[in-house]
Amino acid sequence: MIYTSSPWGTPERERELFPGAVQVSTMSHGGIILTPARWLELMMLYPMFRPWAGARYLEEDCDAMMVYLRWPQYFPTDIIESVLESVECLAGWKDPANDWGAILKQYRNLHPD
Repeated sequence: MIYTSSPWGTPERERELFPGAVQVSTMSHGGIILTPARWLELMMLYPMFRPWAGARYLEEDCDAMMVYLRWPQYFPTDIIESVLESVECLAGWKDPANDWGAILKQYRNLHPD
């Protein structure tokens, strides 16, 4: 295992999604941990994003969707479409940390097709 700890507890399982992004599961929760380089890549395109668990740690509930938005080339089209539907729902929600509407707009600017 790469990680022996996470904000969600001790990882029981890990799965590399692609180089620099590891999905971890704990006894009760989990998320995606990014390397510092991948974190910077995410912040370059989405500087408005603020993860719940802190820099580099993307909570599985909502924050992990940022990985799919930032690196869609690593995932099947149907997964990206599902993530976009979820982000559209979040765009109408008053999240104190993130403006999902702005995040969705940025994604559409970067991926106009």
